[in-house]
Amino acid sequence: MAQMNYNPAGVDTTDTFAAMPNGDYPYQFVESEIKESKATPGNQYLQLVAQVIDGPYKGKKVWVRLNLWNASAQTAEIANKEMARICEAIGQINPVQDSAELHNRPFIGRTIYVPPNNGYDEGNDIKGFKPFVAGTAVPAGAAPAQAAAPAGAPPAGATPPQQGQPPAQQAATTAAPGWTAPAPQ
Repeated sequence: MAQMNYNPAGVDTTDTFAAMPNGDYPYQFVESEIKESKATPGNQYLQLVAQVIDGPYKGKKVWVRLNLWNASAQTAEIANKEMARICEAIGQINPVQDSAELHNRPFIGRTIYVPPNNGYDEGNDIKGFKPFVAGTAVPAGAAPAQAAAPAGAPPAGATPPQQGQPPAQQAATTAAPGWTAPAPQ
């Protein structure tokens, strides 16, 4: 037995895990890391965590996964285009050296509802990115800012990834549009 002095009065018990309905929501990326694909060893992807910054779903998170380093050229090309759309939506006109450069920059995400499937709960995906609407109130702290590099991110000053290759295998390959080849390590 544990002695407690807990009062549940006034605690918001709203289900924060419920999916949002389809719509356009204001977001900013708050986390990012490079992860290994469980489905295809050797492939890696950039995982971005987008968080709603205003409205009734403020604080809700949606994960965006970009298969930038994939053995399938078509898969990597799709991810490369999506990354370019993200950069355009947040106003990132310079090459991205670190995924933290994508953090804390508001954008509008076209959000879709994903029904439960194969044992997974319902959820959301972001299927479109556009600039944050000028004149819309943005909560304090949502202005662009530099953040510390997340775990698993390339070191500061590292060249962005190439289409179709994990960061460890980039040096010996040709760069895809939008990315430059790094110096051999």
